[in-house]
Amino acid sequence: MRGVHRVLAGVLRRGPPRLGSETGGGCVRYSVKFSSSAAVGAKSHIRPGYVILGAGLACGTGAVLYSAHLRKKTLAATLESVFMAQPITDMTALQQGSDMRSRMELLILQVQRDVCMALEELEATEGDKKFTVDRWERKEGGGGISCVLQDGQVFEKAGVNISIVLGNLPPAAVRQMRARGKDFKTKDDSGLPFFAAGVSSVIHPRSPNVPTIHFNYRYFEVVEEDGTRQWWFGGGTDLTPSYLDIEDVVHFHSTLKDACDKHDKSLYPKFKKWCDDYFTIPHRGERRGVGGIFFDDVDEPSQEEAFRFVKSCADSVIPSYVPIVKKQMTRGYGLAERQWQLLRRGRYVEFNLVYDRGTKFGLATPGARIESILMSLPLVARWEYCHDPAPGSPEAELMEVLKNPRDWCKRENLPIHMCKLKYASNKDCTELVKQALEQGHDVTALVRNEAKMREKVPDEKLKVETVDVTSVESLTPHFTGKDAVVSALGHVGDLKDTVTVFDESMRAIVPAMRKVNVGRLLILSAWFTFDDPKEPAPPFVIQVLGNVLKDIARMETYLMEECSDLDWTSARFPGLTAGPVTELPFAEKEDAVQVSGVQGTMSRGDVARFVLANVCSDKYTRKAVAVTTLQN
Repeated sequence: MRGVHRVLAGVLRRGPPRLGSETGGGCVRYSVKFSSSAAVGAKSHIRPGYVILGAGLACGTGAVLYSAHLRKKTLAATLESVFMAQPITDMTALQQGSDMRSRMELLILQVQRDVCMALEELEATEGDKKFTVDRWERKEGGGGISCVLQDGQVFEKAGVNISIVLGNLPPAAVRQMRARGKDFKTKDDSGLPFFAAGVSSVIHPRSPNVPTIHFNYRYFEVVEEDGTRQWWFGGGTDLTPSYLDIEDVVHFHSTLKDACDKHDKSLYPKFKKWCDDYFTIPHRGERRGVGGIFFDDVDEPSQEEAFRFVKSCADSVIPSYVPIVKKQMTRGYGLAERQWQLLRRGRYVEFNLVYDRGTKFGLATPGARIESILMSLPLVARWEYCHDPAPGSPEAELMEVLKNPRDWCKRENLPIHMCKLKYASNKDCTELVKQALEQGHDVTALVRNEAKMREKVPDEKLKVETVDVTSVESLTPHFTGKDAVVSALGHVGDLKDTVTVFDESMRAIVPAMRKVNVGRLLILSAWFTFDDPKEPAPPFVIQVLGNVLKDIARMETYLMEECSDLDWTSARFPGLTAGPVTELPFAEKEDAVQVSGVQGTMSRGDVARFVLANVCSDKYTRKAVAVTTLQN
């Protein structure tokens, strides 16, 4: 241990043995635990004051219990933090201080520790690599803790750094700040005292299937000549995959959006666009990755609210990324995928060295620690002359997204986990299942006859279950974890008999969905469900399908009157043919029993096309819509 430290009635101890220093790494993880003054006072033999940390005490543990001068009689709460190394700021000032400098340093220490522990846990599943911890000091003021894991089985290179920097801003940094709108009172471009605290991380995985992630959260303070302080926060998290997995990207963005939405729903779209614009490689005409969030100069609505927002974003890093790593890290890949990954790493290097503002600021700061600044660079990268991915390839699919960023949190972009209900011999559900699987959705078909469905759709990705469609208990387990339910039910039996399957099944489907929080429901309905004097149904339709239409009407009435909590849509279709899917435009009429003036038939392929285009859309939420195709 170095030096003497003072804390509030605290205990400073080494972390668990498995978290000890790696050879040559100097890794010591500290836990500072605080107690109330009442609890300390109860032990009369502990006297407020100092105790020097040392080794070889009677307990033989190398840890020392000691107490500190109590500035307050009562502490409001208990705090426990585990760090990767001894903090940069003196422990006394750090723990007794309540200003934003102290709070931000504590936050980044905690974020660094949490991320390192999460990555080491993933790495432990394939190997035994751990972070090397390098605590360094800067003679101009401050220092940092650099944690780097290299040549792991899961992570080829992962760095999680924190820095606390004090001193005077160099002229180049002042000019850069003025250029983006900072209004400093002094006319001189040098000599402004500043404080900066931040955590920065870049994680380069070994597998091309696992994306690279970068995050950075920082606090900046400048002291003017008259003593006034300007402060602001900045940061962001972004993802850089080598291969596009839409479900992973949606998960990543949705997690960041949730963190932003806790504070203001306008923040995510604004900072998402800022991220897309910032992480652009102009000379390539593409983005570095699939984005995330990025912001700078955040100084409102208040310092406290801004800090809470930054903390929410920093806390979202692990849940946004770790599930993706777990999903992808054991997938196989070949040399071609590895070579493509290295080409994308080359683009990463180009952005970081040519355009990244943080890299430029770091290199321009006196006393900069180059090893920590360039920690973001991968171990290996590759450049090929005039390389273009083959059209239609997975590599080309990624390039399309990098050149044309998407709104990943729109429903239209979500890969859907569906339950499709089929309870008759019609072909509607079969066509839906085929197209849904082709589009990459996860599909479970709940049917009356499993063997027939397997025969019609022999796709190993399809899950098929036999259920009682009128039983809540039978349906509920199969709805768990799904995003949407699509009902393509049909009547079994004589059409002259009373029909009840539609209304009865819906009164089981809806409660089952509610039990497991599935909110999206799309029903295949029919034209002429309700009587409309202006657009009466043809007599033969009433004669043949009258009982079916009456039951569908009961079902839709139930949805309209009792299911306002669900995002349901009833798509009313005309007579169906066995024709294929086409590119014909749809004719749609909201809350109508038919689409007037058009041919009253439609192919099952186009029914499936309409359903899959709308199952994720808000266009007809809690509405019925009559649909057909406009014939040539």
